[in-house]
Amino acid sequence: MGARANGRPPALYGPLNTVVDAQTAGQWVHALLALGPLSPDIAATAVQIAARTGDPALDVDEDLGREVYDRVVASGVLPEPPIRLIEVRPPSESERVRAFGESLPEGLRLVT
Repeated sequence: MGARANGRPPALYGPLNTVVDAQTAGQWVHALLALGPLSPDIAATAVQIAARTGDPALDVDEDLGREVYDRVVASGVLPEPPIRLIEVRPPSESERVRAFGESLPEGLRLVT
């Protein structure tokens, strides 16, 4: 994904009626953690769901975010610490690639 003019990577947005509330997101994260040892896919999914947004209506409980952070770091299944669980930050390049796949080469565009 290319950078915007302000130097930050593009973000993904959707209408609020398609976003789950913090309680539901927390339940999903608990269910993922209950699956057993973390795989890279389970860890990445938990991080994506529990990442801090800065919106109290959407952010899971801070203690849960810290628990996910501690478990992911201890497992060593992700290439970098999931800082987005404890700070509001945009996804890293590796998180974007994992979620959305490789970006197109400069100048190429998908046409639908």
